[in-house]
Amino acid sequence: MNDPDVIVVGKKKAELIKSQTFIVNLARTKYTVMKLTSKTCYVLSFCLLLFFGCKKATEPSPDPYTPKKLLSRIIQVDNDSKTTFKTFEYDDKQRLKSINNGTTLDEYRYEGNNLVSTTFWTGLTKSEYSITYRDGKPDKAVRKVYELGKVIYESTDGYLYANGNDPSEIHSTVEGIVRATMKLQYSGNHNIVRQEQQANILIISENTYDTKPNMFTNSMLGIYFQGEGYDRLSANNLIKKKIIYTDGTYLEITNTYTYDADGFPFTQVSKAQHSSSGAPSTYKYTYEYVIQ
Repeated sequence: MNDPDVIVVGKKKAELIKSQTFIVNLARTKYTVMKLTSKTCYVLSFCLLLFFGCKKATEPSPDPYTPKKLLSRIIQVDNDSKTTFKTFEYDDKQRLKSINNGTTLDEYRYEGNNLVSTTFWTGLTKSEYSITYRDGKPDKAVRKVYELGKVIYESTDGYLYANGNDPSEIHSTVEGIVRATMKLQYSGNHNIVRQEQQANILIISENTYDTKPNMFTNSMLGIYFQGEGYDRLSANNLIKKKIIYTDGTYLEITNTYTYDADGFPFTQVSKAQHSSSGAPSTYKYTYEYVIQ
């Protein structure tokens, strides 16, 4: 017959051995897991390093600055063979900064991506436009004309939009009264094909364009200034303009271009013929560009 105390001692000893075995196995398991985890982390880190290292080698980060072809100078020969030069300068963001022909100076100032003011100097006379925006589009341009530091004339151009970002009408007010209006119509290719200017008389302009890039393609201002003399909204170059007056007479301007290898105007011959005059006036232009 078995002694009860011996049996109890035997059971405890067996349980102790079993417990110790479990602890040993658990320790081995943890060691194995830690070993595997360490190896796995090492392999994973190596793979990630290899992946991103290869990605940097094969996919260089894009350069945010892309050089553009910008109009730098216009050489103009008038009908009387007089030669004049206009030079164009740009800021470090490739935006038009100034135009200078020796007697007049046009200056442009920006805030963010918006043109906010322009100053046109002719001798001691300064015309300044201050531009405000609404919904990202030009809303008003306040013009002040100075002589000897004093304002001698002030007007406000208000821009109206039928659709899109191109103005369909410009109303010029003086002391709160609309003095002149300009209506603009566009082709599907973003060209101004018709202008109706109503002040004391109605003047209609009908325009035709080529299919080449406008010389100002990379230096558009995004705003139409009346009387500035440059079309910085149309996508292409003017080849014919017919200006019709209320008395039935008209002025017809035709432009003939040669183009450089990129399709930009290189030379231009412009002829202006009035319906009541026999001899046309001829102007010649050469355009120079800079990559900046």
